[in-house]
Amino acid sequence: MKKKIAADLTSLAHRILQMKNKEDIHELQSVAKELYEKLTILSFTEKHFGDVQPTAGTVEVQEKIEEAFTAAQEDVESVTQEVEQAMENAKSNAEDAFSNPDLSDLFVPADEDMREEIELPGISTIHKMVDEFPEEEIEIDFPKPTYEKNDMEDLTAGYEKMPEFERKINNQSEKGQSINDRLKAGLKIGMNDRIGFIKHLFNGSDQDYNRVLSQLNTMESKVAAQNFIISMVKPDYNNWEGKDAYVERFMQIVEAKFDN
Repeated sequence: MKKKIAADLTSLAHRILQMKNKEDIHELQSVAKELYEKLTILSFTEKHFGDVQPTAGTVEVQEKIEEAFTAAQEDVESVTQEVEQAMENAKSNAEDAFSNPDLSDLFVPADEDMREEIELPGISTIHKMVDEFPEEEIEIDFPKPTYEKNDMEDLTAGYEKMPEFERKINNQSEKGQSINDRLKAGLKIGMNDRIGFIKHLFNGSDQDYNRVLSQLNTMESKVAAQNFIISMVKPDYNNWEGKDAYVERFMQIVEAKFDN
């Protein structure tokens, strides 16, 4: 029996060392409980049967050891139940304390007789000084407003001789002309041609169309206008490929400007 208990203790020790999850409190508690039971039985056996030599035969000694083991195990179970009950009671009391906190004991109502009037230093002196101030009427002399005479002649003295301005007649030709005015004075393009040119030759951009026409109106010769269209305008719009009819019409209008 003693060897069996020792073997069980060794097995429990190896079991604790080989535990992977040593942070599991419940598993550690279970193993510790089992270890405590084995140690209690071993202590009981050493105490009562450590020095006793068997005289009545092996069977009788074995029966006595088993009876002692049963009694020790019952004692261990009883103690374990008491410990578990105490732990449950402590846990229940702790839950009740946190679920219904009563802080009334922490606050002691102050007795009215215990309250004392606190007088700050200097307050009585200030009250005394205020009482000693004489009540006198303070007279304040406000300056009387002065009024100056405002005659219209005095106010308009500086405006008797007004400068004479000569009206300047602006010549309409000196004003800057808008793009449309310059276009009207230069290239003569009808509405239908204009819409077709903008859509097919200038990718629908009115700004590009007006910019090109404005530059063409500044040209002094037909050759300069043709070179400008071929080298500067057409490359920006894929050389007007597939737009031959509109290109021919556009070139006719531009060349007609210089033929007149």
